Amino acid sequence: MMAGIDPVHLGVNITIALITPPMGASVYDAAAVSRLEIVSLFRTIWPFVLTAIAVLLLLIVFPSLTLWLPMVLG
Repeated sequence: MMAGIDPVHLGVNITIALITPPMGASVYDAAAVSRLEIVSLFRTIWPFVLTAIAVLLLLIVFPSLTLWLPMVLG
């Protein structure tokens, strides 16, 4: 917060970083558990990656969307 970044926005960025190549730590873990190839997993998660990026862009344009629910709940 001292850097001026809202923790919710940071969480969205970290989520995208955990599922996108080349790092994709969560995908590597899922591949190890499911015994599937990394390439096939990366191919199947692209709709989720694109959705997460679209949500991130939406939150960048309208940051009040992120904090609306916490503000309502108090």
